[in-house]
Amino acid sequence: MKRTLLLFILFILQNNVHSQSCNNWLKTQLVGQSVKIGDLDVVGNQMTVEAEINRIFPYVGTYIYAGDIVSKHAGPPNANYLLRPNNVEITTTNGYFITPPICNIELNKTYHIALVYNGTSLKFYRNGFLMSQVAATGDLFQNDLITTIGDYAYSTPVGTNFLGYINEVRIWNVARSQVQIKSFMNIALPSPTTQPGLLAYYTFDGLLNKQGNS
Repeated sequence: MKRTLLLFILFILQNNVHSQSCNNWLKTQLVGQSVKIGDLDVVGNQMTVEAEINRIFPYVGTYIYAGDIVSKHAGPPNANYLLRPNNVEITTTNGYFITPPICNIELNKTYHIALVYNGTSLKFYRNGFLMSQVAATGDLFQNDLITTIGDYAYSTPVGTNFLGYINEVRIWNVARSQVQIKSFMNIALPSPTTQPGLLAYYTFDGLLNKQGNS
């Protein structure tokens, strides 16, 4: 029995098997179903935005309709940050930047996705792998939009809402490395109140920011 348990634990560690609870995910099914967490600005030229997602319905249109996972944008002129399943977007003092489109996500499959901006490039990670990037510089554009999880941040939805499940939303004012992203993409973030650069951390067993800033 002990040997079986040890082999199972070893399998989880070696294969990075998802070990989180299934009862704390945000489910969004309609336009306007979302969680708004306040005017959470990320300033300067360092940022990471992460989330876990599982899309359950197909979308119609171009890749931008795959769904807004974390949005603080109304359009290209003012995107403080935008995380989607297949790409990411920001606007800085040097212009608007978007990563090139890549292969689409599959339905009913869980992914970890991440936006990383380090002052020289904008990168999009999926399941810990660098999927696309674009050269980008400048300080992040600031706006007064309310950061929205699961839909478009602007007051009038435009059909880019996400249809499925979202969890483990993390917003940082530091550029996380690929190693850091991989280390915690399938487990809950430890000691969130003491993580350097963490601004917001949401899992949906509740609506409180686990980072501690109400």
